[in-house]
Amino acid sequence: MLVFITLVLAWVPFFPGMPVVGLDPSWALGMNQAVAQSLVFGQNIVFTYGPYASIKTHLYHPVTDGLMLGGSLYFTLMLFLALYVNLKKRAITGGVIMLLLFAGCFYSSDGMMFFYTLLAGLSVREVAGERALGDRARQVHYLLVASLFTAFGLLPLVKGSYLIGCLAVSLLSFIFCALKRDFLLAGIVLVLPVLAMVIFWTIAGQPLSALPDYFQAMLPIITGYTEAMSQPGNIIEPVTYILAGIAVVLFAALEAKRTWCERSFAALLFALILFLAFKAGFVRHDAHATTAACVLLLCAGWIAATSLSKRIWCVAVLVFLAGAYIASHYGASPFQIYKRQAHDNYIKAVKGLAYRFSDPDFFNERYDEKINDLKEMAGFPQLAGTTDIYSFDQAELIASGNHWAPRPVLQSYSAYTPELLALNRNYLLGDDAPDNILFRIQPIDSRLPSLADGASWPVLLTRYAPVSFDNNTLLLNKKSAPFDSRLVEVGSAEVKLGQPIPVPEDALFATVDVSKTWKGRLANTFFKSSEVDIRLNKIDGSVKNYRFIPGMGKTPFLISQDIENTLDFGLLYTGMRLSESHKGVTSFSIMPKQHVSFWKPDVTVHFFSLKVPTDKSLITVYAFSEPEVRTLSDVANIKACEGGMDDIDGKQPENFSSIDSDLLGATGWLTVSSSKGQLADDIYITLTPENGQMLLLATKPMRRPDVGLHFSNPLLAQAGFRLAGRIDHLHGHYTLGLAYRYQGNLVTCSQYNIPVDLNSNG
Repeated sequence: MLVFITLVLAWVPFFPGMPVVGLDPSWALGMNQAVAQSLVFGQNIVFTYGPYASIKTHLYHPVTDGLMLGGSLYFTLMLFLALYVNLKKRAITGGVIMLLLFAGCFYSSDGMMFFYTLLAGLSVREVAGERALGDRARQVHYLLVASLFTAFGLLPLVKGSYLIGCLAVSLLSFIFCALKRDFLLAGIVLVLPVLAMVIFWTIAGQPLSALPDYFQAMLPIITGYTEAMSQPGNIIEPVTYILAGIAVVLFAALEAKRTWCERSFAALLFALILFLAFKAGFVRHDAHATTAACVLLLCAGWIAATSLSKRIWCVAVLVFLAGAYIASHYGASPFQIYKRQAHDNYIKAVKGLAYRFSDPDFFNERYDEKINDLKEMAGFPQLAGTTDIYSFDQAELIASGNHWAPRPVLQSYSAYTPELLALNRNYLLGDDAPDNILFRIQPIDSRLPSLADGASWPVLLTRYAPVSFDNNTLLLNKKSAPFDSRLVEVGSAEVKLGQPIPVPEDALFATVDVSKTWKGRLANTFFKSSEVDIRLNKIDGSVKNYRFIPGMGKTPFLISQDIENTLDFGLLYTGMRLSESHKGVTSFSIMPKQHVSFWKPDVTVHFFSLKVPTDKSLITVYAFSEPEVRTLSDVANIKACEGGMDDIDGKQPENFSSIDSDLLGATGWLTVSSSKGQLADDIYITLTPENGQMLLLATKPMRRPDVGLHFSNPLLAQAGFRLAGRIDHLHGHYTLGLAYRYQGNLVTCSQYNIPVDLNSNG
């Protein structure tokens, strides 16, 4: 009975009895949908996760629910067996300690998975070369250890990066068994994970021939992660982790009543898992740090569970406090986190099991509700043929009911090496290229926007054409007769870090090769190298800084203009002139943020031109505001307005004096009365010639949560406005102003009378 209760307690934290019925994160739904559509991982889908991703995410999908439940149950059984093999001498005390920690540590499934690989390795130490056991007992223990290593065939199919830990532990275990002259067990720890992986891969509906492709495609995902996805954080946390980790490794290396070989093996296992958790937690130093904290907490529990010494318990307490300190920075207090996690792991799981038995359709109905809600919110039309979405938000497209046909690296921010970028580009050039693309500019981590799938932009610009622009989403259709998307080199340069690199007049794209020194490679391997910035110098002398990902810059990306948003990209199809004052790039430079010694001083740049088949008539796609004539008699009042313009064509209003462009942009906010919470019916930018009638350019609403917060009125969060208006036919001297309509009356704002020259050189 005690064994049964222990198994149940171990099982529940991993069992998704109450799965997440939602569509976030978007990529997680994409993984489930990929399995449902029988897409092949490693070929059709290249991402961090595999066909069993739902075991980690607990995200419900009608098709993958069985894989999630079965895989979770299997993994939990293996965890229980690992505890039994390692704690058989202190089964009750040690088991209680570890299960209490499991109950509260499942906020980091990565940490739990790492710890399992550690337990599997330690179990080898308990069995290999054991002569005291009888033949039958030895067979049972061999069977148990063999079972534990079958999970090594499943974990990399949950998340590809788990392969590193599984492979390393298997190799260390093989060497340990060989030293112990236990060659049967040595063969088991190497062969069984492979056989199990073949079985799990087949159960997931994946073709066996694609299994090598899965791991080959995973290599650039794993090796490029540190450079592309690193994020700074509180340096005290990794230092605390390292000190606590050293204490854990020393505990293993000095453990009493163990041979030198056994202590060394255990120390290497702990060092390996702690290092993997360190990288997982502190490369992208945000909530990922909870992975590192979880591993420390579990290691502290392990020390306490396997030792009776008071001195060793002091080590366990210190390690535990280090883990709790790190975890406390990413939520409430450690006690509150534990209480919440224990509640979620047990109470919610029991409720979920009750729903599964009492109402089998409960989760399907909830899933359908979420899908319908997202479908209405996204508002995507039903499209003929296949459709992909850039740069992420896969869930919106899947929910829309359109035929989802994702590129291999389905999240553009994850295509961060030349190999991954080439996969996506080649997909667009192939026979299976989607008929439609929903396109958005969505940079992360302050990256240069044109880096995200930048190698695919030449194909998008020549083989697709815009048909609509709504809700910041550009709909592109594949052309029946595509243009040539090949780039033509128009120049190159060899420069130093920080040196300005002039952009040739006929260049549209560029490649930048900046490489690490041996110091940088070492730092990247064991922690992370410094971030790199790209500095764009514009025609008017203004400067814009972005984060630059060297791996993404090795393939072509657009450099001639600062493409800040989806509209900027869409206008590339029209050939209409953007304002050169804040879009055109004259030169740029590459410079590390810190640790310059991590990067080689020489930078190689190549420039390329592309003949984009522009069509000015496509401007109608964007529904730009057209000037509307109003006489002065239409103006009911002139008064100072509450609000104003934040920028005009990228400049402060007081610095705006001229523009040579086909379009005029502006943003700001305006209220009729902030105290009464009154909003205007319409807001306009006005242009009045020296001798002529006032022209109104209608703006569109834009959310301004800061305004609502400032006035403590949520309604005023709707007070923002943005303008994208056509001025290609306007020339000469004008006065620019701001106006609004309220209850049928047109009011102009007295504080804005800005003299401007429009297209005087055009």
